[in-house]
Amino acid sequence: MRLLRASECASIPLECTFRPGRAGPTVLCLLLWGLLAVPVLARADLQRLASSIPWFAWVLAGPLFAIALLLGVLVLHGTAEFAVNAWRKSAWIAATSWDGVYLNLRSWQNAHFPDDGPTVAFVPWTELDSVHVVVERVDPGTTRSAPSSRKWIALALRGVDTRELERRLHAEAARPGPERRWCGISMRSRYHHTPVIVPKAGVVQVEWTTAGFLRELALRVQASPTPELTRIAEPARSLEERVAELVQRGDPLSAVELARRAGGLSLLEAKELVERVGRRAA
Repeated sequence: MRLLRASECASIPLECTFRPGRAGPTVLCLLLWGLLAVPVLARADLQRLASSIPWFAWVLAGPLFAIALLLGVLVLHGTAEFAVNAWRKSAWIAATSWDGVYLNLRSWQNAHFPDDGPTVAFVPWTELDSVHVVVERVDPGTTRSAPSSRKWIALALRGVDTRELERRLHAEAARPGPERRWCGISMRSRYHHTPVIVPKAGVVQVEWTTAGFLRELALRVQASPTPELTRIAEPARSLEERVAELVQRGDPLSAVELARRAGGLSLLEAKELVERVGRRAA
């Protein structure tokens, strides 16, 4: 296994590239931006409504209206960026070539991150022992925000030390977003989305894209079509173990919620626990 920068993969001839779905982000963007047509079409009614409101109400509601407008602009901007990122060339999760498979360790949603370190793992076919489907289910009582299930393709490696890969994944997950300026506002943003994890030594899980990826792998290595069902953040485990599983999978918000609900912690204490678990993993 080798870790590469994204720029090093630009000249590599790839056979198949597997990307995330583009329809969802695009439709969401069109729907939200389409709402801008409502005030345009109903401008006459809105003008009559505005003229009927006394001036002192505008003075009182002005700051709230300005805040709501700013939040709306930020949501529209974020949605547009989300959709644009889905169509970028960097929006891929896995790719195959004649000599192995390439895994994108960086979420396609974080396309604004600089290419200043290894974010691609190359696994030669000779190091790949077998592959199978994994369906992870989160206990219904764990959190309200975590997805009920998530599908992966597990790659069992042959004689490969995955500790360096695991360290790189933890560093990527803990990395803050680069500082950017938009409309005079300085901000840091990042998406907590993890396309690749190392659940245990010698095994790498890649986020499910399409059945075509599994079929492509099955041409080279042994593949099992029967899904393996696993449970995440089971109540029988300790709180820190359950939190660590959610953090590893790029879901710190659900980890904070779990710490508050299951551990009876305050919001500040829950955030400190999640940060401590994340630092320990890194």
